[in-house]
This record gives sequence, structure tokens and C-alpha cells, in this order.
Amino acid sequence: SFGGPHEAEPYLAALAPRLRAAAAALRAENAAVQERRCDEERAAQERECAMLLHGLYEGVHVRLEEGGFRTFDEYEAARADVRARYLACAPAVPARAAVLHEFMEEALAAAAARIVHAMFRAQVKARLEGSLRLSALPPP
Repeated sequence: SFGGPHEAEPYLAALAPRLRAAAAALRAENAAVQERRCDEERAAQERECAMLLHGLYEGVHVRLEEGGFRTFDEYEAARADVRARYLACAPAVPARAAVLHEFMEEALAAAAARIVHAMFRAQVKARLEGSLRLSALPPP
């Protein structure tokens, strides 16, 4: 038979730390699950934004590969158009700006090298053609 509340006190005193520890473990586990979910959601948002941006940039990339930009200003105008279309279409999530910045930085470095190289080749070609025209003239 149960002798009253005073008999339960030792059991409650022994049980209280266990309950607190179990509650703390559950809070830690819930926090870890929530953090994983946030990481997964952020990664999914980054993938979605990156796919959209790659699709919008594809025409610029093809034109760049084919040497379609004579100057860096032409490329920059095309890049600004892609940026504006991306910002209009991309979901308003934290990953949107990070993906745009990272992608455009990488694209800019690659494009600048390609455009400068193409401009240099064009200058060399023009000089060679000018030299050939001069050498083809009859001597005075």
C-alpha cells in the first residue's frame, strides 16, 4: 500500500535528473534534425537557383565561345540582362543572391580572359594583314 506523498519524494528526486537529461537530449536531437533540414533546404534552393541561372546564361556562354563579343562592354550588357532576368524569375530565398554572386564572379573571370585573348588575336591579325599589304606593294 502507498504510504502517502512523503514516500514518493525519494523516487521523484531520483527521477527528476533523469527527466531533465532526457528532455535535454531530445532538445539537442531536435535541434540537430532542424539544422539538417535547414541545410538540405538551403542546398535545394541553391541547386534550383543555379539551374535557373545556368539556363539563362547559356546563350551568353555560347556567344562567348563563338567569339561573338567584340568588346567587354558588349559582354557586360549581356551579363546585365541575364542578371535582371534571373532576379525577376528566381525565388526570393537567401540562396538567390549567393548563387548569383558566385556564378557571375566565375563567369566574369572566364569571359574576361576569353575576350582579352580574342581582342589580342584580332589586333595581331590586323597588324599582320597590314604588313602583308605593305610587302605586296611594288618597290618605289
